[in-house]
Amino acid sequence: MGSLFFFMAYNNALLDSLKDTLTVTALGGAEQIPFLTVWAVLPASILFVLAFSTLSTRLPRRTLFNATLALFLGFYAVFTYVLFPMRHALAPTELTAALMTVLPVGLHGGVAVLHNWTYTLFYCFSELWGDVVLSLLFWGLANDITLEQEAIVLYPLFGLGANVAQAVAGRVLKALSGAGLPAVTYASAAAHQAAAETAWALQLRLLMLSVFVAGAAIFALHAVIVRSSDTWKAEALALEAGPPAADAVPAGKKPRMRTRDAFKALASSPQILCLAAMSVAQGLSSNVFQVAWKTQLRQLYPEPSLYCAFMGDVATASAVATFLAMLAAPALFRRLGWTGAASVTPYAMVVLGWLFFGLSIAAGNGMAASLGLSPMTALQILVAGGAAVYVFEKAAKFSLFKPAEEVIYLSSSPEVKTQGKAAVDVMATQMGKAGGSIFQQAIVVAFGSLSRAFHILAFAHTSCCLIWLTAVSALAHHHGHLLANFRPHGEGNGAPLAEAVAIEEPYTDGPACDVSDASRLKRAAGLG
Repeated sequence: MGSLFFFMAYNNALLDSLKDTLTVTALGGAEQIPFLTVWAVLPASILFVLAFSTLSTRLPRRTLFNATLALFLGFYAVFTYVLFPMRHALAPTELTAALMTVLPVGLHGGVAVLHNWTYTLFYCFSELWGDVVLSLLFWGLANDITLEQEAIVLYPLFGLGANVAQAVAGRVLKALSGAGLPAVTYASAAAHQAAAETAWALQLRLLMLSVFVAGAAIFALHAVIVRSSDTWKAEALALEAGPPAADAVPAGKKPRMRTRDAFKALASSPQILCLAAMSVAQGLSSNVFQVAWKTQLRQLYPEPSLYCAFMGDVATASAVATFLAMLAAPALFRRLGWTGAASVTPYAMVVLGWLFFGLSIAAGNGMAASLGLSPMTALQILVAGGAAVYVFEKAAKFSLFKPAEEVIYLSSSPEVKTQGKAAVDVMATQMGKAGGSIFQQAIVVAFGSLSRAFHILAFAHTSCCLIWLTAVSALAHHHGHLLANFRPHGEGNGAPLAEAVAIEEPYTDGPACDVSDASRLKRAAGLG
């Protein structure tokens, strides 16, 4: 499993940096990201969740996994060898010029999304890779084959190999940043620009080639895991035996639900509702911060090669930070409990967000000059500080947020593990990002640019983190309170997760995450 996550995370790190590089350094810059999130990524997420939920009830899990992965890799091949080389010819240049003339400045980011439609497709697929392949496919597989009593220890450590992959991806991005660019001085800016574009095209092909190699490794490792998994072996034998009778239900299994019925059932689950609220708030806060930071980053590194090289350094730093955080995660879960560990990230993001936005506001008001700092030096400090916040956010997400979330799924029904997880990991996350993007679109239209409204962004970022904390607290009353004193099997006096799940059920069934209701049901169960 560690090797499988390694290659998935390697591709995720490369694609994440490439989508930002292509988008932020193109026409429209970072201010097109809010339009991308709402009008491209969110619809794609909704369509994918609907398709995945439907196919999950009709296809074997192995077929669904392979088909999903093939869809992503197939698009990347088309983009690399067809769409990117023809990007200038395919861009609607005349339409773009006409729209730029008649529309207000605040809507130019949306025009850029249309003009860069090839990049828009790449951004959608790369954004969904993390949510679909890394979160949905991997964690769905992990939840199928990992024992409950092992999960609280293994899940925080599952991604250690992924951090090595992210560090490798960062070094690859950095190493290829100068590929194909001759070390000569050009007589004109146009000649320099042409040489830089040629070099960037070579770098992109080399980077995407490594994505395809990693994709082939994912196919191979998944096949090995399927063959060695008793759970998946049983499914394969059942399929070979042929379909059961129309009215027959396999022993120990519930009949599969239709997608519409599954989503109705999920809507009545307080755990899933709280998980969705956490994902939406996390996506909102992340989107608000990252777009503000990337706006400054483009000012410092306007060329794709330089931007990509910097993102390579950020990916390496993220890998090191996440590795250290994952080593500390089991101790944090033991000392702080589920609720405390799940609350670390939103609390920290409130403080770090105010530091970043506060310094940005101060620099915009001329405070940097009063301290003797040049505008370039101040910009470098802001970009470095934003990178530090970005690194922390990534490390906390994979070491604390995701493991805390995945523990909740362990005792859930099969429908929650498939349709519910798809709804939370893909659609809820993208809805959060889309909500932040809609807000930022309004800011851009009203103020002309995001840099003029950092004080409003700071308030919005803090509000999202507070909603996140509220969702964690509400979920804790139904589930997390049992994990608050949890210890891995054999450590201290804590109960194994299997025992915790067994005593949780009497007072976690309810229409909402209500404190008094949870306390009443807990007392009725004789638990306090």
